[in-house]
Amino acid sequence: MRTGGGVFFCYPASLEPRLSFASLLSCLADAPGGSIRVSRSGSGTLARLATGLVDDYSAEGKMLGHIIMGVEQIGRAAKEVDLDAETTLLLQHMVLSHHNQPEFGSPRYPMFIEAEMLHHLDVLDARMDDFAQAQSCIEPGSFSEPVFHLDKRRIYRPAMTQE
Repeated sequence: MRTGGGVFFCYPASLEPRLSFASLLSCLADAPGGSIRVSRSGSGTLARLATGLVDDYSAEGKMLGHIIMGVEQIGRAAKEVDLDAETTLLLQHMVLSHHNQPEFGSPRYPMFIEAEMLHHLDVLDARMDDFAQAQSCIEPGSFSEPVFHLDKRRIYRPAMTQE
């Protein structure tokens, strides 16, 4: 939805306590040169997928993938709310380009500020989740086993970490 020159993203308020992709977007809502605005709502299928709250995928998810399905969902939702063509295109491009490179699954590189920010926020969210998972499996003051997704680094859990 476009109002006041911004693109709105919606995510469920129940995700607020978790450092997640959607809350990272919220932190950067007033970034110089950008036009992202974040709105909380009861919907948020894309936010749920981005934050790892999905245990399994549908047949469509397995066969088409989240990028194609996301573009289709945006197209349908845009028609339902009579969203203008440019905003619809920008949102679809953000989904298409959020993995940044073809070898990582994106058919397009990001072509505008918000799309580039979305890619980096997606990477940051995934890394923070990898760190949190690694630290949750070890005692304070010790190191994890090598974490594949973090370049096989052994992650340290500081002894002063509070739970």
